[in-house]
Amino acid sequence: MNNRQMARAMLQQAEVILAEAHYLNTHRHWHLVIRRCQESVELALKAVLLWSVWRSRVFMMWDQYCCKRPIVFQSFFRAKFLN
Repeated sequence: MNNRQMARAMLQQAEVILAEAHYLNTHRHWHLVIRRCQESVELALKAVLLWSVWRSRVFMMWDQYCCKRPIVFQSFFRAKFLN
């Protein structure tokens, strides 16, 4: 599992925890709602930070290529990494 896949898995897990918090909210278990929301935010933040590290490494590897051919690089990046 690479960083990108791990970040996606963390975001999916954060979404599940947030759904659980919504369920607990409907049943008025406030202390558990707060705990689940905090867990969800922490996981989402970890995923974003992990994703940003991965993206910064990609940009560092392609820095010279990006400066020489910005339009080609943008289409390549969109096709390879954002889909």
